[in-house]
Amino acid sequence: MKHFPAYEQHRRAIEAMRLPDSIPELLREAESKFADAEAVSFFEDGRHLTFRQLAVDVRRLADGLSQLGVRSGSHVAVMLSNCIEFPLTWLALAELGAVVTPVITGYSSRELAFLIDDADISHIVIEATLLPVLEAIESKAGLAPGQVIVVGAQACGGLHRSFDELLRRGSPDFDAGHRPAPDDLLSIQYTSGTTGLPKGVMLTHRFWIQTGLAPVLVWRSLELRSVLSDHPFYYIDPQWMLVMSLYTGGRIDFCKRMSVRQFVDWMIERRSDLAWLPDPLLKSPPGPRDQEMPAKLLMAYGFSPAMLAEAESRYRVPVREAYGMTEIGMGLLVPADIEDDAIIGTCGLPGPWREFRIANDEGGNAPDGQPGELWVRGEGVCRGYYKRPQANEATFV
Repeated sequence: MKHFPAYEQHRRAIEAMRLPDSIPELLREAESKFADAEAVSFFEDGRHLTFRQLAVDVRRLADGLSQLGVRSGSHVAVMLSNCIEFPLTWLALAELGAVVTPVITGYSSRELAFLIDDADISHIVIEATLLPVLEAIESKAGLAPGQVIVVGAQACGGLHRSFDELLRRGSPDFDAGHRPAPDDLLSIQYTSGTTGLPKGVMLTHRFWIQTGLAPVLVWRSLELRSVLSDHPFYYIDPQWMLVMSLYTGGRIDFCKRMSVRQFVDWMIERRSDLAWLPDPLLKSPPGPRDQEMPAKLLMAYGFSPAMLAEAESRYRVPVREAYGMTEIGMGLLVPADIEDDAIIGTCGLPGPWREFRIANDEGGNAPDGQPGELWVRGEGVCRGYYKRPQANEATFV
């Protein structure tokens, strides 16, 4: 196994850094340091917020939610498409010390009812167009009208609370009077359920800060100032990219959904430094603007060495693999400054705060060159699956 001592030294230096204790602390630092710089942009909707505007709206919304009974430890579901209300809600719930539970917007009423019950949801923030999914649940899963906050409704008829009204009425000087600790729970992120019922992964403030900071600290020499995020916000990628923005003072551009046809134009028009490269793009014919790509780095997952070489030749931009999952955040990644064939085309090297080994069937180390199971440990990995003692016993050693 080849070693990369310069990278290892860099990783250890990152692990020795002092990190913010919580997402609210990180937001306060960003408001102070970056103030009038643009923080988030939902550019297709023409909606943008500076760091100061973002922090003020977060406090307003946190105040409005607290008036509805959302407290530290409350579990709140968020069923929204990619819109500016999602990061506002995510950060406002973090401010309150509440627990965010993102919901896949394609859920059926049966799936939504399961999640509301399984995650012990007390309130839900939901898009008006998705209300029929909630209202088709016979018991409304135990939620009263005042516990349903609707985004995009012109009028809620008095049955539900309007998101915009909560935001308008909230105080810009609101103080939750609560400071989350690093290991306090911030979110319950449900897995896709491809091999059974979805499981809620318990993620802390420490997890999110490490996951957002790991790539930008490893790739610090690139000075990433703008990122294109085209994944659904209920996945972890837009969420850790939001954390990255709060740390770097860079701008995160969010679009409604991934588009192979528009990807290159978006990157050029937004002057994006970083994005995930959608692999279907390589199956499309080369475009006239491909080599105008302004990115400093494109991330990939599951690319073969041949695909990486093709992408780098086509866009004249370094393309690097990274591997992570909901339970561990950013786990392995290929440093941007390493060109060695021993690492290019692999999942990469362990990221900060993560240790890996390949285990055999008995749990010992698999011999070099032999298949095995990837085991990971480290500070800030998930706290387990919510209300799943058997799954936890089977998964955690």
